[in-house]
Amino acid sequence: MEGYYYDEPIRISEVQKKSLTPHKYRAMRTLEESFPRHHKEAQIFYLQAKFMENFEDDFPYEKEIICFYPTYRSLKTAELRGYFTWRAGWRKGDGTLPQKTYALIYLYELFHCIGFRTAKEAYAEFLRFSSQCEELLGKESASLKLWRNDFLIYYDLDPEHSGEHGARDADEWLMTLTKAHEVSDRQLFDALCLLSPHKIQKSAVYRKKPDTVMFVLCHALRSYDERYAKGHLKSFLQKLLIRKRSTLYLPFRQAVFYDHLHYQQYSYELTPLQQYHCNAGEWFMDVTLLHSKAASELKLFVRTTDRILRETFDIRPALKADTEPDLMVQCILDAIREEKQANAPKITFDLGLLGQIRKSADQTEEKLLTEEERWEMPIFDTPDSAMADEITQTAPEQNDEAKMEAASTSEEQELPLSETESDFLKLLLQEKDPSAFLREKHLMASLTADHINELLFDFFDDNILEFAGAYPSVVEDYAEELKGLLQI
Repeated sequence: MEGYYYDEPIRISEVQKKSLTPHKYRAMRTLEESFPRHHKEAQIFYLQAKFMENFEDDFPYEKEIICFYPTYRSLKTAELRGYFTWRAGWRKGDGTLPQKTYALIYLYELFHCIGFRTAKEAYAEFLRFSSQCEELLGKESASLKLWRNDFLIYYDLDPEHSGEHGARDADEWLMTLTKAHEVSDRQLFDALCLLSPHKIQKSAVYRKKPDTVMFVLCHALRSYDERYAKGHLKSFLQKLLIRKRSTLYLPFRQAVFYDHLHYQQYSYELTPLQQYHCNAGEWFMDVTLLHSKAASELKLFVRTTDRILRETFDIRPALKADTEPDLMVQCILDAIREEKQANAPKITFDLGLLGQIRKSADQTEEKLLTEEERWEMPIFDTPDSAMADEITQTAPEQNDEAKMEAASTSEEQELPLSETESDFLKLLLQEKDPSAFLREKHLMASLTADHINELLFDFFDDNILEFAGAYPSVVEDYAEELKGLLQI
């Protein structure tokens, strides 16, 4: 009707509708303002995250946001709306990766299990998301491994989910080493193979006598450990370990995290040598580690065992003796004698049966002889002296010749090298300049040295050439052995 006015709703477009800020954001900001300024940022983030746990928006934000340790209240409203828009799409299966700031906020939410019913589900999502955005996070990606373990520790998840089987195995072997007197030879040997830089399992002596090597190495170590303790405050193996007690531990460090579970008494074992404890909100960790010199000590013991075994059984190439404690050498030699005694063939004689055997032999001979043969048989009281001398003198000579032949055969070991490679190696052993030789043969020093190392690795179980300048040089430990093999 003309001349009359009444209220009508204002019509707005879809674009205008999207630009209107939902009331949820204002309510979240109000929650933020209800805490005093000195309140912990992490707790405010946790409460806001729970408040916005299932919220979705439809307001994309494309501009880059630069923010360290981002939280909801560190972002502007438009930036926040962009985050919740991306999160809604990601939860629905949109695989578009966010910008770095949004990725960090999402990770912080996962650390508090925001959007998931159980910690196990949140952990699975953390693994999935972190594997895709590792490159996106830049230097913060270095914390992903720590955060993965923190997830297991804080939420009491199965350590098997860590994926750190290598670290757990290493701890298992270290525990085996500490229980050397209780475990089997096989368990102790495997632990030494893993922890020692000298890999005796690749040695020439192990390929020929694996059981002997295992026996000697394990029994010598146990003996050395016991005898070492008599003259020192700790045994040899105890000296290799350091135990750090009650070191401060912070779950999800380098992240925004609020300790919302409020443990009063809690303990968790990530590996046999890594335990974590919480007492009324204070977190600590106990970690057992190898001493900084443990690797060199184990290497010396294993290498000395390898060297003495090669020397004992005349297995080449020989290893050069290092500075070896007398007690260590003695324990190894004792173990070798023990192994020989344990495996020596045992022959027993029942002297009471000799008379019966002699009588049975006489009766058998009597039955087989005819009457004429009995009269014709000569009777010898003693063997002919000349024949006896010949027998006693000839046998040793034959044995000596056989031994010399066997020794010469064992010493003749041909190196699998070509004539050119042998000549090159001779020049290096004689410390001569190989440049003219290499030019003449059209060879490169580096390639030739690598090829020789490869060919002789099975023979020496090590590289025999190393580069310290323009040309390679022979490793000192193998110089004399090579000179003998190349007849220099």
